[in-house]
Amino acid sequence: MRNGSLVAVTWRNGAVDGDPPTVDLIAMEVELVLAARTDPQFAGSLALEGDVNGLILADPTLALRIIERVVDKVTEVVAADEAS
Repeated sequence: MRNGSLVAVTWRNGAVDGDPPTVDLIAMEVELVLAARTDPQFAGSLALEGDVNGLILADPTLALRIIERVVDKVTEVVAADEAS
């Protein structure tokens, strides 16, 4: 959804939903991370620890790091129990 220049992206249970261009960019960033995870400099820039095995979006902390790499500014993070 767009509201002026704001783009809403929602992460829930390991899946990202929202504005198609932004969600597509997040999916592409995940692919780049998976492809480059053996490069210590790249992995260090994302603070990846261990083998993520393609489950980056399943982990809330890693998902937020990926989203922050794509989206210019995260204005709100709501805990699951508050989002209901």
